[in-house]
Amino acid sequence: PNCLGVVNTDPAVRLNASLAPHVPGRGRVGFFAQSGALGVALLERARGRGIGLSSFVSAGNRADVSGNDLLQYWATDPATEVVLLHLESFGNPRKFARLARSVGRTKPVVAVKSGRHVKMTAGLAGTSVAVPEQSVAALFASAGVIRVDTLAQLFDVGTLLAHQPLPAGDRVAIVGNSTAMGVLVADAVLDRGLQLAHERPVDIGVQGGPADFRAALQAAVDDDAVDAVVAVFLPPLLSGEQTFGRVLREVSEGSAKPVVANYLSTDGIPDELAVRDEHGMPARGSVPSFSTPERAVIALAKVSEYARWRRRP
Repeated sequence: PNCLGVVNTDPAVRLNASLAPHVPGRGRVGFFAQSGALGVALLERARGRGIGLSSFVSAGNRADVSGNDLLQYWATDPATEVVLLHLESFGNPRKFARLARSVGRTKPVVAVKSGRHVKMTAGLAGTSVAVPEQSVAALFASAGVIRVDTLAQLFDVGTLLAHQPLPAGDRVAIVGNSTAMGVLVADAVLDRGLQLAHERPVDIGVQGGPADFRAALQAAVDDDAVDAVVAVFLPPLLSGEQTFGRVLREVSEGSAKPVVANYLSTDGIPDELAVRDEHGMPARGSVPSFSTPERAVIALAKVSEYARWRRRP
């Protein structure tokens, strides 16, 4: 009851047993949602952000299939590299913690949990266990689940994880063509507990050309003192922003470090930042763009925290 249905984008299956009018293309993200009504909006948001899905399940009241069942499936599914969860409640919290911890060792699990301040709906009470908010926070932290506060953050973090590698540390380099934006990024980096790789952002200036941008980006990704790069690009005084975008994509594609961008204040994967796979979807190496520098840094900080958890013995 109250579910939207099931979607499997495997070309050998191509199952769309849902009520959604449109579904995202083939990708590496498994998506579980409890709410059927919210499911349509979630699928549309994923499609708009360039997030391809391996499968999607909206379980509603979980009369049969639960989030724990999906975690077990995605743990061994070679087509799924990232797991996104929209949770309203837990059916078996202990089992969830055990499964999420196991999955998280190889595949990041990102979750937004509603009901932090209100009780669960009556329809879920029969299949759910009431868990205090403090216990939920402890459960997620111990299991390595990347907890986000909003659906927007769920997609921000999911977009980053689906297209860029994990950082090896917390040192962030900032490269851009705006001093003002670079300073905003630096403030956000320090506010979120990350470190600045350099004393100040690298600014090529509004008159800097694509070659200057490439040189600054390449120097950042080649620097052993840098673990991640935030690129800031505002519209230049002259035309040619697509050339700058291609430079950003090419440098990122050849890097083992995550690169995120505030590119023309867009959200998702713009065409010039996308590396396309055989299905025409953005593949790994594509650079995720965020409409504000703060959102880019928040996503990077969440991923960096998860990477630290993964490195723990």
